Amino acid sequence: MEKTAEALKRNEMEAFVVENGAAAKAKVMEMVPVGAEVMCMSSATLEVKTILVDLPKRI
Repeated sequence: MEKTAEALKRNEMEAFVVENGAAAKAKVMEMVPVGAEVMCMSSATLEVKTILVDLPKRI
């Protein structure tokens, strides 16, 4: 995971490595401002981590 994150950063993309799905969900909720418009392109990762369930409550 660290290697992938470093490769993304070298290509001017922001990347975060977290411990588990709950930490990933918390990070997403932390990063998305209340009222923001979000496009997630039917992300299977976001569905599996149940982020898509809680994200609409925030935006």
